[in-house]
Amino acid sequence: MSQKVEFKPGITWRVIAALFFASAVLLPVSIYLSLVSGASVAGAFSYITVILFLEIGSLMNAHLSKQELFIMFIMIGVAASTPMIDFIYRQYLVTSPIGWSFRDPFTNKPVPEVIPTFYVPYWKEIEFGRTLLSNIWFFPMALSTFQFGVLTIIAEFSLTIICAQLFLETEKLPFPFADISAQMINTLTDRPPDKMEVFIISAAIGAFYSFFLYGINTISLGFLNTNIQIIPIPWIDLTTGLLGIEKFIPGAALGLATDPLAWVSGFLIPFPTVVYMFVSSILVWIIGNNLALTIFSNYFPQWKSEWTFGMSLSLVYQRSSLRVWLIPQIGITLAIAILAILQNWKVIMRGISSLWKLSAQSKAAGYPSLKVLLALYFASTITSVFVFEYFVPDFPIVPAFLVSVGISFLNAVVGTRAIGETGYSVSIPYVWAGTIMLSGYQKIDAWFFNPIVGGTMTPGWVQNIKVAYLTETKPIDFLLAFVIAFIFYTIFGVIYASIFWMIAPIPSTAYPNTLIAWPVAAISQLMWATRQIFTANVVVFLFFFVFALVLGVGGSIISKLTSVPFSLMGIAAGTSTLPAFTIPLFISGLVGKYLMPRIVGKDWWEKYKTVVVAGIATGEGVLVGLAIGLALLAKVGWILPF
Repeated sequence: MSQKVEFKPGITWRVIAALFFASAVLLPVSIYLSLVSGASVAGAFSYITVILFLEIGSLMNAHLSKQELFIMFIMIGVAASTPMIDFIYRQYLVTSPIGWSFRDPFTNKPVPEVIPTFYVPYWKEIEFGRTLLSNIWFFPMALSTFQFGVLTIIAEFSLTIICAQLFLETEKLPFPFADISAQMINTLTDRPPDKMEVFIISAAIGAFYSFFLYGINTISLGFLNTNIQIIPIPWIDLTTGLLGIEKFIPGAALGLATDPLAWVSGFLIPFPTVVYMFVSSILVWIIGNNLALTIFSNYFPQWKSEWTFGMSLSLVYQRSSLRVWLIPQIGITLAIAILAILQNWKVIMRGISSLWKLSAQSKAAGYPSLKVLLALYFASTITSVFVFEYFVPDFPIVPAFLVSVGISFLNAVVGTRAIGETGYSVSIPYVWAGTIMLSGYQKIDAWFFNPIVGGTMTPGWVQNIKVAYLTETKPIDFLLAFVIAFIFYTIFGVIYASIFWMIAPIPSTAYPNTLIAWPVAAISQLMWATRQIFTANVVVFLFFFVFALVLGVGGSIISKLTSVPFSLMGIAAGTSTLPAFTIPLFISGLVGKYLMPRIVGKDWWEKYKTVVVAGIATGEGVLVGLAIGLALLAKVGWILPF
């Protein structure tokens, strides 16, 4: 990465207007679609809104800069997100028959009677009320927004700048998927004729395919109330059925993703990393699932009792994730996180020292000094621990402190390094659930409130900062824009969630997805809280922890002795990614490395491959946004006043 980037501001009144537009106009659409179909459309709205503002600006002779376009593209989806619906779900949790069917093992009372009121108001108070704009909701929303909004943002902000300094400024990892957004933004603003031609053709291909994948399905739901799928979403299931792998390898999870980006992502990721992702994914989800069902079934008895012939890929993935890979992935990811820090301690020390005394480039980027970053990080995480201990006073403070301060940092480092090498982030799964079980804590309140377990947003934020570098945008503006978007979606989210709730009960037939998804979510959450899921198998944890350590150290040594590439992060990403996604990744990696250079020429392919992927992504996003718009027009009279 060049050290001579001249950063320009990305936050202007036009950007703030676009974020306001997203929260005021697009957010209710996102809420409605999530309630009706479960669809997440914030990403599609980013493409539509960016192109809309770009063309309006051109017509008014007020052209958007690429810095403005970058902030809009990244933040529109944030401003149109729908987290405030979670509070209505909490009400459902304590008033539904499902909630009352579970009993707290510690007190033997129905769960709604012991769920803490700082999580959701007492069930009798909200039984007949359908609005968040009430004083009984003020404290739960304020506490949640402070703990998981304000404090989390501060912690992630600090970790993001530290990791950006480590992996962008010091080590200069490629962050392959950052080029997709950067190419789209630079092409749309600069409009070089050669790249625009490739971009438009690629966008047309992406839109054409996405019409058959998403468009027909979305439009049919809007106009016909029928789910018509020409191409299966999100994958072709090869686990069961006529071609099912279960006949030959019981327990295996096999499929092929159908999203177009799954078939072009391999163009951008280093091929050795793609190979390691592919191999580790096959070993875990096909070979490993089968071994856990057969040879090692004594260690995974619940998986053996639950698996049956005919289970779909989705169901095999869900059950094997829970019954087989929950503990192993904690051990693997923790080991890789430790190795990543040990193997890169020189880079980490150089990066930290460069933050201690900021370079001209870091000052231009707007980075605070290390003293400020550490103060913010420790203040936010430690404050979150004390807030947690105030409301859950019997929980031991040491594990809460270690998780919030220590695991947050590990998540940030290993996740950012993984996304920097592979484009895919990894994190230590089920950290808080494991902490509760291993601590021996028996009460139910810790399942509904916890200290910050951060570092999970940091990898994506650092990747966005890489995009900021590529678009010459002042990186600190990205983080400031997130704060603005957070304020907008919090305010408008409460208002619109209340409006939809007042129009009709949630769940209800007016919002069909909630009748399906919310009971499943409630059952899963309450099974965790009543300790019907998690089994802390220390032997399995230690085996995979040690195995990952040995594999990482051994692979690094062999790589240095033989010059054979080794990607620890490729292995980490592959173990948590289904073959349905790594198979297309591997195929596109082969095509991009060996076939395309022969067809179009090596120089042409190296110059335009990122433009091709960016065009396909843009075509998909625009088509999905238009299809959603048509479906909404068909549903304008979605509920009658009688």
